[in-house]
Amino acid sequence: GEPQQKYAFVAHSEIHRNSHGWQLDIIRALITELAKVAKDSPQSLNALIQESYDDIKQSVEKIDTVKRKISLTLVPTAKPVGYR
Repeated sequence: GEPQQKYAFVAHSEIHRNSHGWQLDIIRALITELAKVAKDSPQSLNALIQESYDDIKQSVEKIDTVKRKISLTLVPTAKPVGYR
């Protein structure tokens, strides 16, 4: 089979420059809060990570299902134009 693909995701970022400032604030706050949770309650952080992993796993599985359905739909059933 194909090699397993690995994904990493922290946060989506807008491309408009006026969005950068508040996005940086959000990312910094997120990092600060995650560091606090890691220090104060590692089990809670592990639970958050597992929940996030399970959520993204479901999304990837749904994408894979849609991609399979699309590829089955796109399989040609008739001879191409110009076929001899």
